[in-house]
Amino acid sequence: MKAIVLTCDRYLTILDHTIQTYQNLWPSHPFTFRVPYQTYPSSLKEKYGDYIELIPSPKQIKLTVKTLLEDLPDSEWIYWCIDDKYLVQIEEEKVNEITHHIQRIQDPQICGVSFCRARGLMNINKNKNNTIRLSNNIELIQRVYYNQIWFHQFLRVKVLKDLFAIFPDHDFKAKEMDQFKHGVKVPPEQKLYVSNKNMVIFGESTTRGKLTKNCVSSMEKMGLEIPSNMERSNQSIIIGKLPIRFLGIEVPFL
Repeated sequence: MKAIVLTCDRYLTILDHTIQTYQNLWPSHPFTFRVPYQTYPSSLKEKYGDYIELIPSPKQIKLTVKTLLEDLPDSEWIYWCIDDKYLVQIEEEKVNEITHHIQRIQDPQICGVSFCRARGLMNINKNKNNTIRLSNNIELIQRVYYNQIWFHQFLRVKVLKDLFAIFPDHDFKAKEMDQFKHGVKVPPEQKLYVSNKNMVIFGESTTRGKLTKNCVSSMEKMGLEIPSNMERSNQSIIIGKLPIRFLGIEVPFL
């Protein structure tokens, strides 16, 4: 499965960290990371080999996404993977079960599955009209808006194509993307879901263009070079909580 990465040359060291967390914490992942570039990053190819596919792309965000998707059919499942998130902890077995099932979904209207139930996605009230069972173990709740669309998650290609089609054609900064999608409903024929229970903890790599404290700490522990072209923030940003395990019993956060 292709993991569609939104990044640019300036942030390739941040992306290196993101991919490394997937290799370390989700070693059974099925992804080939499709990475845009302006100057060929030979070091990434040497490091990750067949796990990475390098695509020459414009620097502009909307054109980058268009380039990464243009040869993929609308119905294909991809993994949406923006460079400013990375794995901190993951329920690998449970997420692998989701990975297995989504690729066998027959309903073309089921177009997105997130396994990170955090932030605004915690506010969705489930009822019999907005839930489906992916399997005996996995219940999904429908999302109406593009809330938390920047989380790493499974999507069909057409979701990203239609989302970025509403963005302006002129160049813009990543931080502006939230305002472009604010209040916009997902098309009714593209149903997006989130798992009833959270299965992952993400870290944010940057805030307002600065490296988060948690990202710097994680990169240092991995022995990765800290980008010298970026300022550091004193802020730490961690997304999501996982159940507490005590004597083999799972106690969920409330």
